[in-house]
Amino acid sequence: MRKLASVQVIQDLTPIPNADRIETAHVLGWEAVVKKGDFKVGDKCVYIEIDSLLPEDNPAFDFLKDSKGKIERIRTKKLRGQISQGLIMPMSILPEDHEVGDDVTKVLKIKKWEPDLWNRPADKRPSRLVRKYSGKWANRLLYNKPWTNWFSRYLFTQTAKSFPDFINRTDETRCQAMPEVVAYYAGTDCAVTEKMDGSSITIWFDDKLKLHVASRNLEVLDTSNYFWKAVINEDIEDKLRACFVSNLDKLKWLCLQGELCGPNIQGNKYKFKQKGIFFFNILYCNPVRYLSLANLCDLTTRCGLKTVPILDMQYKLPSDIASIVDMSKGESYYGNTPREGVVVRPEPPIIDHNGFPGMVGNRVSFKAINPEFLLKYKL
Repeated sequence: MRKLASVQVIQDLTPIPNADRIETAHVLGWEAVVKKGDFKVGDKCVYIEIDSLLPEDNPAFDFLKDSKGKIERIRTKKLRGQISQGLIMPMSILPEDHEVGDDVTKVLKIKKWEPDLWNRPADKRPSRLVRKYSGKWANRLLYNKPWTNWFSRYLFTQTAKSFPDFINRTDETRCQAMPEVVAYYAGTDCAVTEKMDGSSITIWFDDKLKLHVASRNLEVLDTSNYFWKAVINEDIEDKLRACFVSNLDKLKWLCLQGELCGPNIQGNKYKFKQKGIFFFNILYCNPVRYLSLANLCDLTTRCGLKTVPILDMQYKLPSDIASIVDMSKGESYYGNTPREGVVVRPEPPIIDHNGFPGMVGNRVSFKAINPEFLLKYKL
């Protein structure tokens, strides 16, 4: 699980040209701007990652409030030409002392900002007014009422259920939070793919060869949902069955994960005219066994499916975070827009047995988000 707030150490402080009152603090692989003199190299601190939602009732964060008393999420910013990612706070904001590496997200009541909590395309979401008031009244009328379960069971069709626990969600950790992993695996041959900005989609066949479709957090049962529509429109099931027609047993528990992009998804930054799926993961999911990117490319070529753009199949992993972040910069393969970032994975896959935190299914893998992308889209 991602540590939105953790106890870390100030590893270095570097000056910012033409800035007398601020400087850059280096924590893990992150760089964040702080007031000059507030910290010294070696100091313990609380590092709060971008995408964090801070509690508005904690006086320690009052300096971040706007004129309405609201605190916006922690975003990537550029101050005097310096990229700043995250917020660095003194240890005094914690009620008691903690060790370096401790996760203090819950202690500080910090939540993760989600870009699309309703998990629907923009044109299918309720209006802002409905979103603001419906939750309060729905809870008052329906929550914990004896008749609610009966009513929903007999009058409504189930449209989704929990994401299966035998498949890992697609949730890579940023390389800046994993400097030990990068250092340990430095020199490893890796594959680098473009991280596309869309909605995560997972498809898999069960042991009866029935196809299932899921978003990032839910298995989707309603075939009129836009996740299922994309799968149907691209004939994914028929194409996969045709590829394995001589041995359909190989389809059992085969799982593909990718990014669904197109109109009404994350602003359709690539200007696609219709929704499409770009795959980046192939595995057998029960039990979990990851296959290589080469395996994925072979399958998608044979079946006429798409992958995310592949930038490098023989990338030697460096030992420093800055080089990986620099590589994330540049334009997307699709369209005149900065790419969201890159995903770096050893090729073939490596399962880590060292106990490093932050890896999905213990697979060595991480992402680097393009700072130019974050600044352009105010993320």
